[in-house]
Amino acid sequence: MRLAPVLLPALVAGLLLAGGHGASGPGAVEAATGAWTGQYWNNTTLSGTRVLQRTDGSNPVPSTSPVLDMYWEGSPGPGVNADGWSARWTRTDTYPASTYRFTAVTDDGMRVFVDNVLIIDAWFDQPPTTYFADYSLGAGSHTLKVEFYDAANAATAQLTVQDVSTLPPGWTGQYYASMDLSGSPAFTRNDGQDINFDWGGGSPNIATGFPADGFSVRWTRDIAFNDGVYQFTTTSDDGSRVFVDGQIVLNAWQDQPPTTTSAPFAGPTSCALASAVANSASARRITAASLPAS
Repeated sequence: MRLAPVLLPALVAGLLLAGGHGASGPGAVEAATGAWTGQYWNNTTLSGTRVLQRTDGSNPVPSTSPVLDMYWEGSPGPGVNADGWSARWTRTDTYPASTYRFTAVTDDGMRVFVDNVLIIDAWFDQPPTTYFADYSLGAGSHTLKVEFYDAANAATAQLTVQDVSTLPPGWTGQYYASMDLSGSPAFTRNDGQDINFDWGGGSPNIATGFPADGFSVRWTRDIAFNDGVYQFTTTSDDGSRVFVDGQIVLNAWQDQPPTTTSAPFAGPTSCALASAVANSASARRITAASLPAS
């Protein structure tokens, strides 16, 4: 067994989606600093007079790792519809200076703001889907705002905040504002344990102004594998490539709708490597995996 470097370039493009910001009616006094204030409307646009305001959440406060964890199969509260409703949660906490990872899980739509800067924009109908964004904060007080709507059926709204320096090592993602991985990366980040991204027609880093179209990403990672034959699989829109120790083992580098491509690889080590390319403003997806071949 030995370590094999994994190199993964990907290009994903999309279209930013936005929703309206509704006016708030009279309601209860907002929650204290360090607690979530929840406001609810009987429509999916946060518009008109809210029908409920309350303190939401139960994690210790004040906290530098605030957690919003909501799930309903019906109405979220008194006077709120079971379907076709929206909510806005806000809270203020004191943070040490650092870069933080904001991870959202949403069904249906969600937007996340830090000090009124939009960092996650997933404002569309969808099953439970995970998004994340890294954002640097100076030492001091900062306000989070989460906007959410539920179109139908069960509703999931989750947000966690972690100091990036505490995250375990994973795939290193280098993001380029070009389609050919040329020039210097606009930003580099730890993209976690899995390559599984669906930006839903948006930018992978909206807060920095990174483009939603015509960009590429390279992911790299060292992984220890047992001897054997492995199958590498990517699902990408547009193109994808996989390299092991610099050797290309899968090549689907072309414009395409979401397409799954597999290729076997025999050797003492194996690693997944993928890339995606896109020219149009539709949703883009990239996933990669390596499995022992049967």
